[in-house]
Amino acid sequence: MELMQTLILPCVYAFAACIGFSFVFNIHGKGTLICACGGGLGWLCYLLSAPLVQSDIVQSFLAAMAISAWSEGMARVRKCPVTSYLVVALFPLVPGGGIYYSMRHAMNGDVDAFMNELMHTLGLAGALAVGVLVVASLASLAGLRLVSGTLSTLSAAERFQGGSETRFSQLACFLPVDQGKTEEDIQKFRLSLDGTLTEQSLEAPENGSLYLDAYSGSASVTVKSE
Repeated sequence: MELMQTLILPCVYAFAACIGFSFVFNIHGKGTLICACGGGLGWLCYLLSAPLVQSDIVQSFLAAMAISAWSEGMARVRKCPVTSYLVVALFPLVPGGGIYYSMRHAMNGDVDAFMNELMHTLGLAGALAVGVLVVASLASLAGLRLVSGTLSTLSAAERFQGGSETRFSQLACFLPVDQGKTEEDIQKFRLSLDGTLTEQSLEAPENGSLYLDAYSGSASVTVKSE
């Protein structure tokens, strides 16, 4: 009975609260259950870590990490923005009570109680933010390691060098689709690059060049038959 009241029911309440907030953020279907499970998971982590750390700020930090990890994973599985899952699942941990009591003490003129409550509330909010940031940073680093080096065209410098001692460098530039460049822009860039290299006393050999460049683009073609 005690386990039900101290552990299971609070997680159920967090689960139900996240379902309500999902409707507010226009999240439907499976996304609602994912948000609710994230809220319940975070609250479970918060309660289980209490005997170990005995600090609600550290508890909030650990719970935020659990929610962030859950949201990052579900966002990648469902190919959806992680923010929608993360924001809703964090609501049960938001220190709303601390904000209320801080303002109450301020209205009553109790400066010491106001400052104590305010600093504690800021500590809880900061713990949530840092917990989310840590997991998001780790997820981003893991994603970069997975995709780095997978595009063969970005390793041309290593292939050019081969076993020689001549060093090669490579620079790649990706432009947004709606901000394309014309051939005239590319020619201007080449002239600017040649001028910069010349200023640095780097001159190309006769009928040669100091660098190789290439560019590509995309277009749509419609084929009709008569």
